[in-house]
Amino acid sequence: MGQEDQAMKRVAAFAGYQVTKTMLKHAASNHIFLHCLPRHAEEVDDEVFYSDRSLVFDEAENRMWTVMAVLANIVK
Repeated sequence: MGQEDQAMKRVAAFAGYQVTKTMLKHAASNHIFLHCLPRHAEEVDDEVFYSDRSLVFDEAENRMWTVMAVLANIVK
C-alpha cells in the first residue's frame, strides 16, 4: 500500500516482541491468547494464533455484539 520499502524496518522493529510458542512457555499453564484483530504475522505467529489456547475469534464475535448494542442504544 505504498510503504513496501519500510516493511523490513517494521519487521525488525517487532523482533523480540512477537508472541510465539516459546514466549508462551513462560505463561501460566491455563493462559489464553486474545487479540483484537486484524492480526499481522509480525505480531503473533500462526502456531499461537490458531492454537487451542487462542480465543481470538470468540473475542471478535463478542466485540461484534457489543458494538451492535452500543449502536442500537445510540440510535434509540
